[in-house]
Parts: sequence; structure tokens; C-alpha cells
Amino acid sequence: MSGNFLTILLSVMLLQGNPAVVWKAAVNHTDGNKYELVVTGKVAKGYYVHPMAAEYVGTQLEVNEAECVALDGEVKEEFEPANYKGETVVKGTYVLRQGLVVDGAEDVAGSVVWSACSGDACGMPEEYEFRVEISPRGSESLGEANSAKEGNQGIWALILEAVLWGFLMLLTPCVFPMVPMTVS
Repeated sequence: MSGNFLTILLSVMLLQGNPAVVWKAAVNHTDGNKYELVVTGKVAKGYYVHPMAAEYVGTQLEVNEAECVALDGEVKEEFEPANYKGETVVKGTYVLRQGLVVDGAEDVAGSVVWSACSGDACGMPEEYEFRVEISPRGSESLGEANSAKEGNQGIWALILEAVLWGFLMLLTPCVFPMVPMTVS
């Protein structure tokens, strides 16, 4: 019984460790009221994601359009193609670029949706939300530091929550009378 528990605990710890893809967003001023949104993903070693044109679960970049922000052209992808069982996949660095026409906006928000895969197994789609300040020199994403901090605390929060729920379960009317029988 304790061997199974340790196996499950170690599996959860490995899965919750480092994220498969770390994203970062920035806006660069190109000309006049034109800007370029650049979202860069670093795919961890041993993982891959599908590009936007993939038949399976392609990566998606969504920009929240407002009165002051309009899209200028299509999303451009930059990556070194890798092959996995006849499919083109992304390993390493993945850059998504979207042109913007900005007329008085202070920031631009959006999200990237992707599904990280390792071998034949792909995870559930994940989402990275960003909000980037627009200035003539461009600036880094305001949400990146928060997402990294959440990932590091995730496993310890999960273990603490499991222990607390376990103690609460012991107090239920069905389980509490069984404790003396199983201990003896």
C-alpha cells in the first residue's frame, strides 16, 4: 500500500515540476502607429508542441481586439521544424508574431493556447494569458513572473491540500469508526 502511495506521489511531483513551455510576450514599435506583438515560447527538452497549421491540436494565438487595437495581417510563426512520426512539430524556441495597428491604446492583451506532448502522449490544452504595455520602445509581459512563481509552488500546495483533505476524511462518520479496527 505504501509503495503505491509513493509511486503516485512521485509521479505527481514529476508532472507538476517544470512547465513544458514557458511563454514571454513583448510589443515592438515598427513604424508610426504600427507595432508587432512577439510571443516567444521555450519548449522544454523532451517535449514538443504542434504548430498553428497542425491537424491535431495546433497552437493558437488570440489577441483581444479593442477600439484602439486592430490586427494587421496574419500571425507569423518562426521555429526550426522537427519531425515526429511524419508530423512537423516544434521543439526548442517557438516565436509567434502578430502585427498591430494601435491608436491610443496603453496595452494589449491576449492568450496562447497549446498542448504539450511527450512521445505519443499529449497533455490537455493549456493557456498563457498576457497583458503587455504599449510604448514606443516596447516592454516585457506583466504576467510572466506570476506564472513562473505559481509553477514552483504548485507541488507543495498540492501535497499540503492532500494531507488536509486526508485528515478531514478521517473525521467523517463512515471512516472514523474504522480507524481503531485498522490500527489494531
